[in-house]
Amino acid sequence: MKRNHKKKHRIFFIFGHDVKMYDCFSTIVDHYTNARVVSLKKDGTAGLRSLRRRVCDCLRASDYCVALASADDALESTVQCRQNVIFELGCAIESLGEDHCLLVLDPAVTLPSDLSDVMYIGYNPLDHKEAVKLFLKQLESWGIEIDLNVLNLL
Repeated sequence: MKRNHKKKHRIFFIFGHDVKMYDCFSTIVDHYTNARVVSLKKDGTAGLRSLRRRVCDCLRASDYCVALASADDALESTVQCRQNVIFELGCAIESLGEDHCLLVLDPAVTLPSDLSDVMYIGYNPLDHKEAVKLFLKQLESWGIEIDLNVLNLL
């Protein structure tokens, strides 16, 4: 008798200081999809290897990437996300391909012009329902199964 072993997709999450933003999207993946979250927060090797090497290892273990660009660093006239988010997103685009990467962007954040063509969805920290709906659509387009009970949370 053959068993139906569906592939468990792996999504690498990149994020800065906004842990609530990370928790919002990673919890959806963990509890309401057939995918698994991969992140530096969960890799358990902090301090054992360089950050660059840990990012590369996480990317090798992932099928997709979601980068969370939250308003973390205030500059004179603008706000930007953490620089690690930009660097790691660039690594993900190179490693996984642009069509396997999604940027979730706080509209207050100014991104480098080199990222203007990256697929993104807007995220309002005060009302993230629309961003979550768009996120779920993107997961579906990647072939990730979604438990429709997640819609009851919105």
